[in-house]
Amino acid sequence: MSMSLATARARDRLPKHTALVVNTDSDSRESLCRLLGESRINAVGVPNGVAALRVLHDQAVDILICEDLGGLHGIEVLEACEALFPHVRRVFLAKNASAELHGEAISRGHAHATVTNAMHPVDLRDIIAALVAQ
Repeated sequence: MSMSLATARARDRLPKHTALVVNTDSDSRESLCRLLGESRINAVGVPNGVAALRVLHDQAVDILICEDLGGLHGIEVLEACEALFPHVRRVFLAKNASAELHGEAISRGHAHATVTNAMHPVDLRDIIAALVAQ
């Protein structure tokens, strides 16, 4: 009986969701992946949109967190994700993006949320956890 209880407890500690983090800055990418791990979200980090699309094709992902990658590239990754994997929740992480770019990410329907890196990391983690729980 205690063996099945131990098994159940171990299973409850396993990640329940997978997040794909697309960020060109390796320190930021790794930091966000660690933060998500604290919420039992398995996070996979990649440095660019091409790598992100490969991961999306190769494994199940529940949420995509993509920085602006300069210009519209981040939105283009979100757009491709929406077209190919509509079940994946999408977050636009804007480093220095203008309000116009934030609005475009939402209004074009490619992002379920936009956040800035000025946001407190715990708040970001909570937003992502709420999105994957939907």
